[in-house]
Amino acid sequence: MKVLKISNTYFDTFPPDKYELLSNESGGKQRPYVVILTLKYKNALRIFAIPFRSNISNKVPLFDYFPLPPRPTTKQYHKHGLHYTKMFPVKKGYFQKYHINDKDNYTLILMGYIGTNEVEIVEKAQAYLDRYEKGDRSEFASKIDEIISILDEIM
Repeated sequence: MKVLKISNTYFDTFPPDKYELLSNESGGKQRPYVVILTLKYKNALRIFAIPFRSNISNKVPLFDYFPLPPRPTTKQYHKHGLHYTKMFPVKKGYFQKYHINDKDNYTLILMGYIGTNEVEIVEKAQAYLDRYEKGDRSEFASKIDEIISILDEIM
């Protein structure tokens, strides 16, 4: 599991509004993603990117995200986390390095927390994909099948 950015080329190919993806920008900066390399979807191993979200509604069920310590930008009655509903398939050609500020205490705590909980994050992401594959998904979930279809054609 790594923290990376996804290139703007990906989002040019898969416009966020059409595929229910989050914008690639957050607060004027390129959004970071946790990338897990070994998730199974429809009997194939696929690479998925899971976005960090600072303001997940309290109404979102816990099985749709992995909670993280709140950020300074997390609003009252919202959660910070890795949002499984907005994860999407990606290929390595779209990866970009994400600079982690190793002088920021919050960032160090967050990276440690993610590392400590890596097994649980992967298990919950896989459980989400299993539900998604069976049709149990939010109307706002990323359009995984459509994205895979296009990714397989172009790469």
